[in-house]
Amino acid sequence: MKTLTILKGILFVTLLTACGQTSAERLQPTTIADTIYIPKNLKDCFIQIDQLLSDSVKKALSLQTEDEFSIGMHRSFGLWIRNNWGLWKGSRLSKFFNGIGIFHPDDMSGIILDSYYRHSTGKDIKLEEQVKYYQDYWKVTKEPSKDNFPKGVEEMQFNSSYDYNSKTNGHGCVHVGTQTKFKDIWLYDYYLGWTKVNTADIKKIERNLDNREQVLIEIYKRSNSKQSDVR
Repeated sequence: MKTLTILKGILFVTLLTACGQTSAERLQPTTIADTIYIPKNLKDCFIQIDQLLSDSVKKALSLQTEDEFSIGMHRSFGLWIRNNWGLWKGSRLSKFFNGIGIFHPDDMSGIILDSYYRHSTGKDIKLEEQVKYYQDYWKVTKEPSKDNFPKGVEEMQFNSSYDYNSKTNGHGCVHVGTQTKFKDIWLYDYYLGWTKVNTADIKKIERNLDNREQVLIEIYKRSNSKQSDVR
């Protein structure tokens, strides 16, 4: 199934490129001075993609799930979008996304792909929900700054982090930091905060991907309880 998805992606981009070349005279110049029209907003993206894709490609799209389409196209058609619609270069489309709180080109192309799939299959785009997903992702994956370190900790080195699905918050990420002076191991989670742990706790987090949030909650509860007893 994975191979089929990749092959579809290659076919998709081949057809798209061919369509783009034959339509070059019809398309208006862009702000980046190339020959490919850059949409001004999400609705305009749908119009341009509809013009570029053949009916056979659109029909193939309808036979895929949203994840199959978006994941399969991220490195093919998504790459074409990121490069040719100037998402790395400050195009008007990238500025549209900046205006709604999206700043990474991968996130922009992800929203375009998901939204086009939903638009094409008659589903609600849920743009605000998509924007929140990416904003939450960057919020939780960002390493904590020094002014947010635990009391008394001045230096810390972050060597790893572990993503997980949260039942209440969506995307979650716990960061593992080592206190430079004492070699203490700390966990930082945007939602759960800080707690001191041991290597056995880290191994437990590594092993439990499917129920990682529950494992973290149990580790935090036990660890914070011990630290309270010490105080």
